[in-house]
Amino acid sequence: MLWRPPKNVELEKVKVVHYCAAGSKPWRYTGVEQNMQREDIKMLVKKWWDVYEDESLDYKKLGLTPGISASHAA
Repeated sequence: MLWRPPKNVELEKVKVVHYCAAGSKPWRYTGVEQNMQREDIKMLVKKWWDVYEDESLDYKKLGLTPGISASHAA
């Protein structure tokens, strides 16, 4: 989902948001970039990292037996 004004997104309902403001790339966040002093940007950066670090959202290849690595399954 691409959006610009925070008022256009219901943050409690969405799972993933890509924010387009200059300096708002969460993976490059240092806190000194343009727009990063804004509370809405700080909150979205935190939400981005929460999603990024959520292992339950990681891709899981189907058809593998638990405990067997992909290299041994072939």
